[in-house]
Amino acid sequence: MILSLIGGDLFSKERRIELFLSESLKDLKDDPLSKQILYATDTNIAIADKVMESCASVSMFSPEQAVVVRRAEALKAAD
Repeated sequence: MILSLIGGDLFSKERRIELFLSESLKDLKDDPLSKQILYATDTNIAIADKVMESCASVSMFSPEQAVVVRRAEALKAAD
């Protein structure tokens, strides 16, 4: 599932992300191994490649995994 949140209301977006993580990961929501947080503004990685790699990987320690991309509005078509 892909969830895209657009708009300037950061509080509502944060609440929706937490709700999504709670619904999809359930008891694993607070487990750091069950989610990856990526920042589109990180210049040290090729963000599109990292997102694809993260979505394709399976954690040995968690049966479910979520990938959250923050500041995705910074992505460009070339990414």
